[in-house]
Amino acid sequence: MTTQSRFSQLFIRILVTNIVNVILLGAALFLLSNIDRLAGEVAETRSLVLASQQSSEAAVLTADLERNSQKINELNSAFLDDSGLVIFEAALSELRASAVVESYSYISTQPTPDTTKSRGLPILVKATGDITTINNAVQKIFQLPAIIRPVTVKLTKEESSYKLEYGIFVYVK
Repeated sequence: MTTQSRFSQLFIRILVTNIVNVILLGAALFLLSNIDRLAGEVAETRSLVLASQQSSEAAVLTADLERNSQKINELNSAFLDDSGLVIFEAALSELRASAVVESYSYISTQPTPDTTKSRGLPILVKATGDITTINNAVQKIFQLPAIIRPVTVKLTKEESSYKLEYGIFVYVK
């Protein structure tokens, strides 16, 4: 290879490199001049995507609430209000009158919060009899029109029968 051909090959390489550099410089300047606009478009698209996700999540939650509204209303009605407490007291008195339970007493007349921060009345129910009678008493207590949570159970055997002291928590509004 002659010097002339080497020079011409080198010249062509330099020329191609400079052309590529000019093209890359032009592309970089184009991107730099449009970067604010592109960033704005990206931000707008991202906010639209987030908004659509949130609205779809809200729609799902609304559908769940509507689907479960009957259960929610049923549970809310099981929490006793003033008239519900009167009905509950009458039912408990009826159990005492029919000798299903021996006695009951309110530990507190004011609603107190439990560990879940729900309010209720703690009640101590006493029953005496054989195991079948005690079991029937507990079943009748749980059939009362309220949400009842057992708190304490004390069962002692006496001479010919059993004595139950049953602490319950009745949830109120």
